[in-house]
Amino acid sequence: MIVPVAVVGHVDHGKSTLIGRILYDSNLIPEDRVLELQTFVSESRRLFEFAYFLDALREEIEQERTIDTVRVLFQSQRTYRIADVPGHREFVGNMLTGASDARIAILVLSCPDGIQDQTLQHLYLCQMLGVSHLVVALNKMDLAAFDEAAFEASSTTAKETLARFGFLDATIVPVAATTGENIARPGLAMPWYSGPTLLQALDSIPTDPPGAPLRFGIQDNYRISGGLVAVGRVESGELRQHQRLFFPLSSTTVEVEEILVFGSSKSCAEEGDCIGIPVAEPLVRGEVGGPADAQPSVRTSGKAQLFVLDQTLSVGDSFDLGGPFGQWQATVETIEFPVDATNGRPLPAPSTSLSPHQAGLVGFRCQPACLEPFSSVRSLGRVVISKRGAMVGFGIIQPDAL
Repeated sequence: MIVPVAVVGHVDHGKSTLIGRILYDSNLIPEDRVLELQTFVSESRRLFEFAYFLDALREEIEQERTIDTVRVLFQSQRTYRIADVPGHREFVGNMLTGASDARIAILVLSCPDGIQDQTLQHLYLCQMLGVSHLVVALNKMDLAAFDEAAFEASSTTAKETLARFGFLDATIVPVAATTGENIARPGLAMPWYSGPTLLQALDSIPTDPPGAPLRFGIQDNYRISGGLVAVGRVESGELRQHQRLFFPLSSTTVEVEEILVFGSSKSCAEEGDCIGIPVAEPLVRGEVGGPADAQPSVRTSGKAQLFVLDQTLSVGDSFDLGGPFGQWQATVETIEFPVDATNGRPLPAPSTSLSPHQAGLVGFRCQPACLEPFSSVRSLGRVVISKRGAMVGFGIIQPDAL
């Protein structure tokens, strides 16, 4: 199982440098890539930065900031997919993309600088997106002379802030990404610290138990070897051969005679597997199926905790509500509990609109759709809202929506 991890934090606190150091210390950077970057920084008369291993776009290297979301696989005691997400306010949409499927987040916090604007915003968004666990990399300890008192002071402030966002058990590790202290291996510059390294803290976090009901979403239908095959992805649970699937939007029942993967077959498929199943008639693209006794519910209304990007969302507005397997027309009916997402603080209520970088609990009506609360099926509980093809916001379906 690959564990998704988002690396978040204020701009220039060292997110990309931290990941670059992890990859370099683990011998995951090809030698030709190292030579290529050494040549580039030499010709441009720059100092070498470990962040350059992540900043693949030349524009990012020249501007020395992360623009897009970069994802890499990393192997420790288990396999992680690490997403380095931008800290700049104007790139918060990419931050949402990077953190959207993460169950664990690494908050990179500069010891000398402490809590900043994007620190608060990223913590709020992690909370809103359902990130379960958090590890704090208290970075730039080298600039704080590896001082224990500086670490303790920053840790105290960090714990108070984390508690505001519900992260009560986060491990705080003093690190120096530029020198590698306490990242992949214990450092020598901080003999007063006896806790885990960053990777040890990451490995100690328990993975979330499965427990979610079986959900299989249809992406398309193909003719293969004279037969019709519906292809899709197992979003949660486990699908077994000879199991019956019920698709409530079209009231269709399918017995899974065979589970196809790249021309071969297997007896079962797990969460995350992309598979095909033989069918007599095409299944509607966007359909979601499950067991008859635990089928997805078709609803025409709900509530979602939404974050608004750069437009205003008001009561009465029409928008497109999109999930991994479909898009439905919807209308805003109510807005409750508005929040300033830049710092997580409540706004005056009641509210009839959400401005850019605000969030709230939005009640809506929509076309018939298989809506799942995020707490039940994570991937099917995340939604994107758009107007006229432009992304407006992002959020999760709440349990009371169903």
